[in-house]
Amino acid sequence: MVAGCLVARLNLRQFPAKYLALVGCSSFRQSHIRVMARFFFHFQSGLEHVQDEEGLLVADAASARACAITMLRDILAGDILAGKLDCAATIKIENEERDTIGEISMADALTIV
Repeated sequence: MVAGCLVARLNLRQFPAKYLALVGCSSFRQSHIRVMARFFFHFQSGLEHVQDEEGLLVADAASARACAITMLRDILAGDILAGKLDCAATIKIENEERDTIGEISMADALTIV
């Protein structure tokens, strides 16, 4: 799980595409409900392609971009620990309608000094 990105991770076969999630409140009040959207994060590198079929529920496109950056940093860190680095690695972000809304590359995820 990516810290700060995932509010709910649910099976698509059991629930519709959008969900109501309670945020920061133990009692039910209309002002504490936010509609979450499902985004898909597809990883691609020179060596592999991983299609995200499940997706994650996040608040909006900006939150999805932040999640993708965190995901790519985590993948790159693991690769470095394994003694390799694929500079062409990217994460493509799709919305619920499967439209591409962005792509995160190594240049977006890291600052090289």
